[in-house]
Amino acid sequence: MNRTLLRWSWRDLRGHWVAVVAIALVLAIGTGVFAGLRSTSTWRRPSNDASFAATDLHVLRVSLSAGTFADQGALLERLATIGADDIAHAAERLVVGTQIDASTPAETILVQARVVGMTFVPATEPGVDRMWVRDGRVPEPGGRPPEAVLEAKFADFYDLPTTGDVIVAGGAPVRYVGLGVGPEDFFVSGPEGSIFAQGDFAILSMDLTDAQGVLDRVGQVNDLVLTLTDGADRDAVAAQLRSAFEGVDGISAVVTDQDDVEAFRLLYDDIENDEQVWTMISSLVLFAAALAAFNLVSRIVEAQRREIGIGMALGVDRGRLAVRPLLVGAQIGLLGAIAGVGVGLLIGWAMQGLMESFVPLPHWDTSFQPDRYAAAAALGVAIPLLAAALPVWRAVRVEPIEAIRTGHLTARTSRFSDWTSRIQLPGSSLTHLPIRNIVRNPRRTILTAVGVGAAITALVAVLGMLDSFGRSIDQGSEELTRGDPERVLVALDTFHPASGTGGGGVVEEVAAQPAIGRTDEGIRLGALAVDPTDASGAHDIELLLELIDLDTAGWTPTIAQGDPAARGGVLLAEKAASDLGVTPGDTVTIE
Repeated sequence: MNRTLLRWSWRDLRGHWVAVVAIALVLAIGTGVFAGLRSTSTWRRPSNDASFAATDLHVLRVSLSAGTFADQGALLERLATIGADDIAHAAERLVVGTQIDASTPAETILVQARVVGMTFVPATEPGVDRMWVRDGRVPEPGGRPPEAVLEAKFADFYDLPTTGDVIVAGGAPVRYVGLGVGPEDFFVSGPEGSIFAQGDFAILSMDLTDAQGVLDRVGQVNDLVLTLTDGADRDAVAAQLRSAFEGVDGISAVVTDQDDVEAFRLLYDDIENDEQVWTMISSLVLFAAALAAFNLVSRIVEAQRREIGIGMALGVDRGRLAVRPLLVGAQIGLLGAIAGVGVGLLIGWAMQGLMESFVPLPHWDTSFQPDRYAAAAALGVAIPLLAAALPVWRAVRVEPIEAIRTGHLTARTSRFSDWTSRIQLPGSSLTHLPIRNIVRNPRRTILTAVGVGAAITALVAVLGMLDSFGRSIDQGSEELTRGDPERVLVALDTFHPASGTGGGGVVEEVAAQPAIGRTDEGIRLGALAVDPTDASGAHDIELLLELIDLDTAGWTPTIAQGDPAARGGVLLAEKAASDLGVTPGDTVTIE
């Protein structure tokens, strides 16, 4: 009997093979998207952990104030005053912002850059903030010209070769012999906080001595990074470092920890943010697929209602009659679950390629996530089983004569259909048929409408998200170039005398170039908007403070609220004002 039931269910599948394939594909897409997108959040965290561990991201960092330097070895000497029990490894560096010319015969590439002078330590030896060289080799010290590793995402953006030559501001030639990424730069943001800055910002990592020569800072450093031993109290060591560097003549230092590394913070925070988005999208897709599958399977099983009625009339046990259509639902669910694994793996592979293009890491753990796929597969099997069980349950509970009835006679009347039958509609009986059919069996109509609506909702949500993201970038570009699409921002290396002050120099030389139409001089500084009600600083907001002449400058910010003629205060970005909870006329504290 069991073999007969299996043969009958297989016959049913063959008889409705078009619907079976359609349902299985719908379930595969729903469960595959659900499992594939949610798996990305699972394997991104161990990938981050392994990548930061492999490159020995610093636990604490001591950075000298901008424009100040110390003799090489001086920072390590101050570090020695706090004891070495908690220090695993420490290294001095020279980190200086500059510009580089990486132009090719086909394209002019002149961008802001950062030169990092460091010690390249073999992978077999302890180190801190190691460079991961993806392509090429590690620079050799003392080369002529000096050798470096160019940041990989910058090179990928401009399709630069693995080796080449660049010129650092001041005319110093540098030959890069490899492409790589340091742990602080797994996610690159511009000097002023811009995201996806791989095309606007380059990083050159060099041997410390070579970097000192290129930057004309022979024998000087301005950065100290260190890792701690297992069990060391990071906060306690940080407090000792602040005390050690406090009050030292010629040195003004800031101590930061791992949580202050932008790449470290963003890569982990981004997992949770992305998981919420992927969960929302995949749930919508799965919900739409579930309703579509439910509707289709119900129709297949309801087509067997007459056979179930005949079986009951012949005295066959109702439980046995219910097994056959349930087997159809189970087989459809199994096919959909198996195909869903393939769809999920395909989506995971595509997401891996997308993530690697944005965030190249030394290690990517994209192993199969059985718990995610098991949950999706269980849903894929349960949906058609439930869709088959409901009409079967309804069919076996009625008298055989009622189950044998076919067509419109199987639809039950309801108060809603009884009430609407009294409404006289205009037109002929033929035009009334679709409307009466909907009213007679509203369940099918509701399932179809909700399923289509969920699919459209998922599509609109994805397209709307992408459109909002693109529109935000376009609005930012429009604001930056408002008044003149050829407007260019020139960031100087330090403070220079303004034009007309008799100081001459860089500002006047730039303004005198034939290609320059007009110049607006100003000052850009990092700042902090302080929340006076929160002593912990958790609600403080980092700002870019720009000082310009609002009366004469060719570009001024768009003023959305407040009096454009008002003076004596600051113009806050709308997002900053919203985060601080202030409106025009309120007072904020700026450091």
